[in-house]
Amino acid sequence: MVKKNNKYLGWWLLIFLPFIFFKSGYAEELEQQPVSLKVVIHRLISDTDGTLIDNGGREIDNKSLGGMKGLNGVTFSIYEISEQLDSLMEQGKTLEQAQLTLIQTDHQTDRLVPLTTVVTTSEMNQEGVAAVDLAIYPNKRQAFLIKESGSPAEMNVKSDQLIVITPVYSQLGEQMETVHLYPKNILKTATPPAKNELPKTIQPSKEPKIWDYLPKTGELIQSKPFLFGLLLVSVGIVSHCYLKRKHF
Repeated sequence: MVKKNNKYLGWWLLIFLPFIFFKSGYAEELEQQPVSLKVVIHRLISDTDGTLIDNGGREIDNKSLGGMKGLNGVTFSIYEISEQLDSLMEQGKTLEQAQLTLIQTDHQTDRLVPLTTVVTTSEMNQEGVAAVDLAIYPNKRQAFLIKESGSPAEMNVKSDQLIVITPVYSQLGEQMETVHLYPKNILKTATPPAKNELPKTIQPSKEPKIWDYLPKTGELIQSKPFLFGLLLVSVGIVSHCYLKRKHF
């Protein structure tokens, strides 16, 4: 009886073991297959710096944006920097510390090859929107750099770079398949150069006469007595010449 039971057990193992190994191998193969993470970029501009946005990955309605507007024509380049993340983790940094370091690092993108490049346009009655699908692997930590690489001519300030580390989880602990990001900056209009003003025309002053000049200089304070005396001297000279001529 025991031998018979062992025989049945052997047959059952022979039938089901291949399915068990097949299922395990299939699950491992699925983990090695990339899945898609959709990243939606909302490029915003603001007149002031008073509005704070929670970049937690969820979509924010327009009413919560505090009057900020979308900006079309902005180019974003996406790079994978997973090796930099792994290097920081190997140095003993936590995931949060490594992410902060990556955010504060001025990445030399001229040495990196972008995975893709997107430009913000108008979508679903919203301006300044661009979407990209990133290939990520389940249960594998990856880091992506999203950097503004081009903007319209009227914008002289670019938005800050963003770092996305996958997998991304919501506040409820659920893995997210779509992530919304809101890079922004204050709108600063370039100050137009000052116009070259023509020099003001200087009118030549009237040539001073003795009657105007002498009292104003302070050289002769009493001008009328001076003129009266000059007149008396002139009359005296004329009278003297007349009398002298009469005697001859």
